[in-house]
Amino acid sequence: MYKYIGGEFGRVRIEKTIDEKIVFCDNVKYLMSGRTAMHTIMKDILAQNKISSVYMPSYCSRSMIEPIHDCGLKTKFYPVNIDKTGIIYDYDFNNECDCIILMDYFGYCSEDLPNIAIAERKNGKIIVGNRVCPISAQARCWQYM
Repeated sequence: MYKYIGGEFGRVRIEKTIDEKIVFCDNVKYLMSGRTAMHTIMKDILAQNKISSVYMPSYCSRSMIEPIHDCGLKTKFYPVNIDKTGIIYDYDFNNECDCIILMDYFGYCSEDLPNIAIAERKNGKIIVGNRVCPISAQARCWQYM
């Protein structure tokens, strides 16, 4: 018998509580799934910016793509491959997308992602990132800039 894991649970309000295992921060939303997080991030971006397209890794699942389409945005994918040196992001800096999604591949970290983020931010793009591998003391979290 298999136990179901993952899924869509919607937005859940979490009260601040005293718990040594959980750190609650101001101006942070705690959500139940990556899908809900993606939908919330896209809605927040659209409330402040006019965008029409999102550039994201080819390995993103339908549960990450659908919230973007539900917000009326188009998606374009950049290929991600692997060789003996590690993960290779075949990233096209000439993409015409307004928003870029960067994330590590299931715990396999790439030093390319921070460099892509810096370059694309200089080009005026909105960056959404999920760093599983911490950059210094930065925790695992969704963020955008």
